[in-house]
Amino acid sequence: MSIIYPDPDQECIINCRDKVILVEAPPGSGKTVTGVLYAQSIIEKGLDKGERLKPHQRALFLTFSKNARAELQIEADRILSKETQKRIEITNFHSFFRQKVWAFRTYLGLPFNLEIISPEERYNALESFIRKDSSIPALHRGENQRNQELEQLSNMLEYYNPAFPTPHYPIKFPDKWKAYTHPIREFILNENRNGRIYFDDFGYYFYRIISESNVLIEIYQEKYPVIIVDEFQDSSDLQFEIVKRLKGNGYLLLFADELQQIYEWRGAALDRLRQAKDFYNIQPKFLNTLHRFKDKPELKRIFENLRFNYREEQNNSIDCRNCSDFKLQPFDAQGRAAPVGCFNLLDKYVRSLQRQEPLSSIGVLFYRNDYIHKINRHFRKFGIGCKEISKGDKQHNFFRGLIISLGDVTSNKLKIILYVYRSILTESCDGNYTVPWDKIEKSYLQIGGPIDKGSYRKEETTLLIENINDLLATKLDAISSLLGEISKKLDILRRAFRINRDIFNLYESLAGIATVHPNLSPSEIIELIEGKFLQFQFARIQRLRRGIYVLTIHQAKGKEFDHIILPYVDSRSFKDTLNFRKLFYVGVTRARQSVTIMFPENDKSNILNQFYF
Repeated sequence: MSIIYPDPDQECIINCRDKVILVEAPPGSGKTVTGVLYAQSIIEKGLDKGERLKPHQRALFLTFSKNARAELQIEADRILSKETQKRIEITNFHSFFRQKVWAFRTYLGLPFNLEIISPEERYNALESFIRKDSSIPALHRGENQRNQELEQLSNMLEYYNPAFPTPHYPIKFPDKWKAYTHPIREFILNENRNGRIYFDDFGYYFYRIISESNVLIEIYQEKYPVIIVDEFQDSSDLQFEIVKRLKGNGYLLLFADELQQIYEWRGAALDRLRQAKDFYNIQPKFLNTLHRFKDKPELKRIFENLRFNYREEQNNSIDCRNCSDFKLQPFDAQGRAAPVGCFNLLDKYVRSLQRQEPLSSIGVLFYRNDYIHKINRHFRKFGIGCKEISKGDKQHNFFRGLIISLGDVTSNKLKIILYVYRSILTESCDGNYTVPWDKIEKSYLQIGGPIDKGSYRKEETTLLIENINDLLATKLDAISSLLGEISKKLDILRRAFRINRDIFNLYESLAGIATVHPNLSPSEIIELIEGKFLQFQFARIQRLRRGIYVLTIHQAKGKEFDHIILPYVDSRSFKDTLNFRKLFYVGVTRARQSVTIMFPENDKSNILNQFYF
């Protein structure tokens, strides 16, 4: 617990007891700290007229992703006492919805043995359904476009909802699908009734709970008399409807920044702040001081000028001559060699930063996904290790692939499978879950042969492999094929990935489930395993970031890095329009210490013309 001294703008919000407060806050202005201190003030000083929260009541702090939730939790741990923390519930929308829906799943017509499927499972099921129904148009042939379509369709319950008289399609929703949303929605609902639910389905069911039961909505309103919403500008229509209903007669604090609204393609309304102002008849308050850049006055000045230009739709020149922490670097880009020139410059710059500041964090941010895969391969080729920050889809795909066959396995056989899982952890994965299994298997494995012990160094690992080979030689009915797959993946994991202690600890805890709970059914054990995995994901996100992170600007939103690099600011990726200005603004303001912008010298984006060097 540390002492924080808020500035006057923050004090005004922390001590305000208006029923609804809308705060416009730029990056680095301390909105997370302000939100935590506001909750602390409510708990310790009381509501309007000094009324205190009752023992069972909580201040609810909602954000959008597990990553943002982890950042909030870190600030709460730093600022608040343990007793005060017990009075605040910090969570993200989907986790909050899941918790409530899980408790009332039978009331909602969902089976008790409900499984949270991975994105890969949802996409595969949707693709299969669409392929079988000749009346529905085919998915796009290109892999990236097909995945984008599947992502939009898999979120159908989020915006095709009884809450709205007509569907609230997000921007960029493919027109060809609008005539077929009803059968796809019914398919998803049927999947749910059969025990397969996806994280993006939970909002629909939670809205049903608070719409159909007056008793439950009153219970939630009474339990959460104070609600704080972070990144409000990115809320979907359904999420905004839920927040309005949860508020009731309580207190609502909304943090937002129009210049950071880059998720309209996923359902965020461009006029979300205006909607809130009109609905609650309020005027926003402002956080103006950029605390994050207090030790970098020149960087702070550049960001303030950039923000002014974008808010006022101006193109005033921004003088960067005296700021060594804000750099523009051209690279040679001739034809198809453009990425090569970018990667070579990036390689040299990253190595230099690592030598100077080995404990710093470096965020390499692209607009295009295809460049991320290319730069990861480039860095690995030259021995530079990259990390990833994601919402956990890839990890969930990987994990579900391991437990997917457990439903038909008895308790004793489950112990054997979990024992095999334990053996995977000695050589496991470190964040990169995109390696194509079939290609690796073809390259490294001899079909039908036992695992090669000679390539393993640790004696205990060799012993585990011998035991697994013995198991493979035994007829185990339903699980024999699963054991075979896991045994093959042992060698794949060892060759393809580095050791990861987090995964080791996860599998240790999973292996202990069968021992601690010997009488549970397979479905009950699967639910425990899912819970362990979700806890693992959250704990992993909370770790202090060091090293190189390669990700998209959308993935980086809400995060901070010591050094930010935008390696490819060309005319195609960053057009000088309002939407691309927002994207550029979000990218550069992730920095704590420095920003480096790289651009092809023959194709520089016009968005850079305002910077004067």
